[in-house]
Amino acid sequence: MLNLNTFGRVVVVGTFALADRFDQPDIGLRHLRRTLITRARIEGFLLDDHVREYETAIADLLSWYKEGLLQTREDVTDGIDTVPRAFVRMLKGENFGKQLVKL
Repeated sequence: MLNLNTFGRVVVVGTFALADRFDQPDIGLRHLRRTLITRARIEGFLLDDHVREYETAIADLLSWYKEGLLQTREDVTDGIDTVPRAFVRMLKGENFGKQLVKL
């Protein structure tokens, strides 16, 4: 946020790790002064707002994946017995990338 450009945009997405606290007030770092002086825009992003673009997006993403243009990070645990631990790590935001369990 300290490097936010004038008229920059901040997208808020991916708050699933807070699922156990959605009913509580939002707390954390405040950047109101920085947002004010940069005249930045902060906007939430919900996937459901883009339903009409799903087919095009899936086709583009699949093409990019086949071309090797997309890279992913995965956090993989092994075995059915690791599911609870992997799930809790995901909820706490302790995993990196996509949390997977290899069976």
